[in-house]
Amino acid sequence: MTTQANMFVAAAAILLMPTAQAPRPFTGTYALASTGEGGRGGGWDFAPLPGIRVGVDAQVHRPRPPAYPAASPKSRPVSFAVGGRLGAVIDRSTLVYVRAGYAAPEQQRRGLLLDAGIERVGQSGGAIRREIRVASYRSGRGERSVERRTCRA
Repeated sequence: MTTQANMFVAAAAILLMPTAQAPRPFTGTYALASTGEGGRGGGWDFAPLPGIRVGVDAQVHRPRPPAYPAASPKSRPVSFAVGGRLGAVIDRSTLVYVRAGYAAPEQQRRGLLLDAGIERVGQSGGAIRREIRVASYRSGRGERSVERRTCRA
């Protein structure tokens, strides 16, 4: 190869090399641990557009004593929720989102849920999440109930 061709190949290689980018906040996988409530969960978010986050997540909750002091760990009721969330990044450390999904808070009740929340990432990389949940459940007997609660993770 000529010197000119070598220089062209070197310049093309430099231009095509991937550059190091700062990771986008609120993208990728995450794990949740509820504070003192026996809940666990996780999910995955991605950024289809700058400032917009879309994701899926799941949560499992098994209450700890004293909610069920006489119950063995295996006999305590297990609840779960699965859903998707759509959020907007307000600044580098804050995400505001809405989440919709399906929940089964007890063995005999199942239904739809709608959450609105805010998530903040601290200096250490840990996150704090506050949510307001409105859910509509039906029991196996056809009874309907509505739940409103505030939770944090």
